[in-house]
Amino acid sequence: MGLVFTPDPKGSGASPIALAGGVWLLFGTLTFSNSPQYAAGGDPLDLTKFVPAMGTVRAATVIGSLRGLTGEYDAVNKKLKLYGIDPAAASIQVAPTEHTATVNYDADLTATPVPCGFLIK
Repeated sequence: MGLVFTPDPKGSGASPIALAGGVWLLFGTLTFSNSPQYAAGGDPLDLTKFVPAMGTVRAATVIGSLRGLTGEYDAVNKKLKLYGIDPAAASIQVAPTEHTATVNYDADLTATPVPCGFLIK
């Protein structure tokens, strides 16, 4: 189960919002689980089923931070990758690194669903 996206259940965010030129906004929550642990290259997340009018997701940008981590959507492999600064790094100028594979998510991510949004094209 690793990662589950749940679209907003009510209000104007309950459906994907068409902007212009084939660009959509999608709001909801991400529920993280440590079963299985984070996989190398990201957790499976297929956004196409939430924006059926598009048929194919060519690109998706995670809007905002996911409780301190940066999300990157891999549209080719339909996965969400997570990046953060290594706290053991010698400098804050060190580039963010991908979450370590086969390591549990931090308790802040698994405690409750994380509000999120995607800008999709």
